[in-house]
Amino acid sequence: ASLFKTLAAIIGPSLLNLVSTKSDLYKVFTFVGDAGFYFLPIFVGYTAAKKLKISIPIGMMLGAVLVHPTLISMAAKSTHFTVYGLPTTAMNYSSTVLPILLSIWVMSYVERAFRRFSPSTLQVFLVPFGTMAVMLPVSLVVLAPLGGYLGQYLSDGIIALGKVAGPLAVAVIGALFTFMVLSGMHVVLLSFLFVTFPAAGSDSLILPGILAASWAGTGVAMACWYKFKNRKNKELTIGYIVTWFLGGVGEPLLYGLSVPYKTPLVAGAIAGGITGLVAGFLNLTAYVLNTSNGIYGIAAFIGGSSWNYIALGITILVALIAGFATMMFFKLDE
Repeated sequence: ASLFKTLAAIIGPSLLNLVSTKSDLYKVFTFVGDAGFYFLPIFVGYTAAKKLKISIPIGMMLGAVLVHPTLISMAAKSTHFTVYGLPTTAMNYSSTVLPILLSIWVMSYVERAFRRFSPSTLQVFLVPFGTMAVMLPVSLVVLAPLGGYLGQYLSDGIIALGKVAGPLAVAVIGALFTFMVLSGMHVVLLSFLFVTFPAAGSDSLILPGILAASWAGTGVAMACWYKFKNRKNKELTIGYIVTWFLGGVGEPLLYGLSVPYKTPLVAGAIAGGITGLVAGFLNLTAYVLNTSNGIYGIAAFIGGSSWNYIALGITILVALIAGFATMMFFKLDE
């Protein structure tokens, strides 16, 4: 998926300009690349169920429920609905990991209970149907929204903090933005950005924090490449970095490196916080509403005085060094 997104970025207007955004080739590469991340809950439903040795099809179906068009549509309209009479709020869980992970974890206990207590002659339909019937309210009412509400409160807290302690708020975004992406609640910050940026004409909070998290994560990835002994792991890591830098796609770094190996996720949070604090004190400011990633994200900071370009260079350098140095203190278990 990331390679298709990278190809679209390279041949499109943002780099070589060989095709326009309206060309069929660009559209195909884009929606194929998006599909891998949009339907991530289904893929995670598969891998989590396989890991926990429970029904893979039911795990995938539970992930599919979270990205069903009806649920997505209700989320867009902020619709309240009920599951067996239990009230809940529809949320957009596309491209998220934590809601389905929590759901599959609880589902493993539910499915095993049905297998244990269902008569053998009825298990063929009681186990899958009973498991889904129980998991619908557990997932849609409790577990999936849990990550959403936590992310919502976190975002609101960061925005409030930004009004009273700018540099500290940038540091918090730099440290926690990756975790917000995992829960899907980074959208709250971006929504706030789209509202405030046109009015203010600049942003010294959210985009600098995202830049700090992104480049610090790249420094961590460079350290991982250095620490890896396995040649395949080295090659994959280089691919993730190139995909992020040229393609502007950060998910491979996140889901291919940081999450599975765990310590890069922690190192990235520490380095992102350090870098965000530096960016905040330097008053790094974005003058272009640009939420792109990789090399394209730099365009957001074009404008202002010459000091802004110096602050940008210092921030990127600090991010790479902090990310690399922090990861060198952590163990990387291959």
